[in-house]
Amino acid sequence: LSFAQVKNTAYQGGEQLRFAASYYMSGLWSDIAEVKMNVLNAKSGSTPLHHLQFTARTYSSWDSYFKIRDSYQSWVSPTTIKPYLFKRDVAEGAYTLKAKYIFKRKSLIAKSTRQKGTKAAKVKNVKITTGTFDLASALYYVRNIDYANSKVGKIYKLTILVDNKLLNIYVKYRGIENKKVGKYGIKKCYKVGVAVKDQSIMKNNSSNNIWFTSYKNKVPVLVKSVIPVGYIQIRLVEMKGLRNK
Repeated sequence: LSFAQVKNTAYQGGEQLRFAASYYMSGLWSDIAEVKMNVLNAKSGSTPLHHLQFTARTYSSWDSYFKIRDSYQSWVSPTTIKPYLFKRDVAEGAYTLKAKYIFKRKSLIAKSTRQKGTKAAKVKNVKITTGTFDLASALYYVRNIDYANSKVGKIYKLTILVDNKLLNIYVKYRGIENKKVGKYGIKKCYKVGVAVKDQSIMKNNSSNNIWFTSYKNKVPVLVKSVIPVGYIQIRLVEMKGLRNK
């Protein structure tokens, strides 16, 4: 296991990715939500940042069943992808959560503010490591791992701050596969397994996999995941503003 020191070469400000999320039920895949990943150029004083934006929202035809309006935002270093600020706004059915982390790298502390529903917000300091990411920045970090020079089976470990806890995530490079990517045709992809516990990632068929294009942009084109109530897959529909032509 190792932690990969990465330098961002895969994406840039202005990148826009759009996905369709599908749920498997009654033997059929049904498109239920749209997911977007956008990168904006930003600044904190004179310091350049990337503002990562994730949104997920159910299509209107599904809102009456289970309405989702989720937003994840992270402000990160354009080179190391380490986060300075993270905001999470979740609205799923009757459940709502607002969370904010301010990462204080020198003191290895994240100032956390969390509010569930209409309850009063709670503020606390959470200890972090030098390599701690949030839910949004973690995916852009994983995009920048050097799979081209990794052996099949290589496992990388990273730490994510989730719900005021440090969670170890294990990423396993599984090799190259060809995938059909909508209107973009067949793409050669890196297959990457993701697991919370390292025991499950050791198996040949992890239940959670991501396919990234094997070109420099390493765009996520397909995600397959097992959830407690079935299966979900997220597939790329449109990509714009890529860094590497």
